[in-house]
Amino acid sequence: MRAWGERELGLVHTSSYETYVDLHGRPVSWLVTACPPDSLKPESWWFPVVGRVPYLGFFDIQDAREERDSLAAKGFDVNVRPVPAYSTLGWFADPVFSTFVDWPAHLAVDTILHETTHATVWIPGSVALNESLANLVGEEGARRFLRERFGPDSAEARALDTSRAESKQFRAFMMELNSTLKSAYALDLPRIEKIALKAAILRRAKERFREIKTQFTNRYYREFDRLDWNNALVASMAVYDEKQGAWRRLFESKGGDLRGFLEAARALAKEKNPEAALGR
Repeated sequence: MRAWGERELGLVHTSSYETYVDLHGRPVSWLVTACPPDSLKPESWWFPVVGRVPYLGFFDIQDAREERDSLAAKGFDVNVRPVPAYSTLGWFADPVFSTFVDWPAHLAVDTILHETTHATVWIPGSVALNESLANLVGEEGARRFLRERFGPDSAEARALDTSRAESKQFRAFMMELNSTLKSAYALDLPRIEKIALKAAILRRAKERFREIKTQFTNRYYREFDRLDWNNALVASMAVYDEKQGAWRRLFESKGGDLRGFLEAARALAKEKNPEAALGR
């Protein structure tokens, strides 16, 4: 998968995915996201190399819970979610983790290409741009890889198409909820009324989701209503999709050529304002 991504897409060569780590059923790490109770703008933290990011990562679940409790005590909506893989942006050799090695082929390919995209193109301080970019490369790259390796009508290729259709439906639902909440928070209302409105919006959204969740085969989607729905959860979903449309328009302008698209993305990353450059 890695060699194919380097050869066919122009992904950078790294020494990642040459070792294996068995996590014995545990996630690699946990991400903590926090938002004000009346806003979808997440708290952010600055780190060398990666810049400002809208979450904190922890390798120990207890550390993540302590950070969650500390942020909640300050009045934030907080979300903690498990992470199956990550990229150190080529600085270190990332291993193959047991969290994703046994996944269906389309998910494993997507993960490898997604994380290697981070090592190829990283825009400091712009996680939404980076994640949306890697999502597109992972999805489109996996589709091409599986069709070439197994055939366009193979079980592997069909599984990817089914997965993508469910993902598109789920993402559309979450982005609609994101938009509804943003509109509510933009109203000229006292803060306490906005928070009450948020509660009503989330309650209705969860009710609607329970009406459609049986359409999903993905276990994560089918059980998504069991989570605590709040601003932090919605914001953590949006970071992977809010710039997807802009990247996809650039991808389509390249005629669906992933290599050409990645070359354009690398050039954009060198711009003083990559987001504005992408818009142009």
